[in-house]
Amino acid sequence: MALSTSDLQGNLEASFIKQRDSDASNQLTAAQDLATNIVKYAKETSILVAGTPPLIPAPPAVPIPDASVIGQRAKINPAIAQAGQATLFAQINQSFTLKDPTLGLVSAAIMTYIATFTIFSIGGITCTGATVPTTPPVFAPLTAKGLDGGTVKECTGLLADIIHLTFSTAVFNGAVVNPTTGAVLPGVLTPSILM
Repeated sequence: MALSTSDLQGNLEASFIKQRDSDASNQLTAAQDLATNIVKYAKETSILVAGTPPLIPAPPAVPIPDASVIGQRAKINPAIAQAGQATLFAQINQSFTLKDPTLGLVSAAIMTYIATFTIFSIGGITCTGATVPTTPPVFAPLTAKGLDGGTVKECTGLLADIIHLTFSTAVFNGAVVNPTTGAVLPGVLTPSILM
């Protein structure tokens, strides 16, 4: 499965409505809900393995290409995706505390979170490397929509689109290791956009 803007929007909308309709609504819960929804969305992140096939060592002969992983989708390690939730929550909560209309800390939190995506896998095959977010989330359109009387559905849809743009333009670059064949992709993968 790939990143789903509609799932993210639905989860955000449910959280916003819960907060709006709850007598126990508070900033900490709102910050936690936003962080939880981003992590739930991010757990579906994957990359497409592309590049030169990894090489199976065949000493003393020339290594043999192993094309078995090329074109497959590797998914983020769930523990990696979950590990960033505390940092997301802390920065989102601080942004709320500061009443920051630009949500600058939320933007920084998401960028930092995406950069922690270092391990993707396809079964026992591992892709390790670095993920570089290239498009920071800009929340000014969301603030404007909210101030203009936008509905919860409109605002959460816009928020989901902003978050999705940041994730879907991030680039992963790394190496593939296939322990079943002993193949290791020399150098780096062809950069892959998060999906």
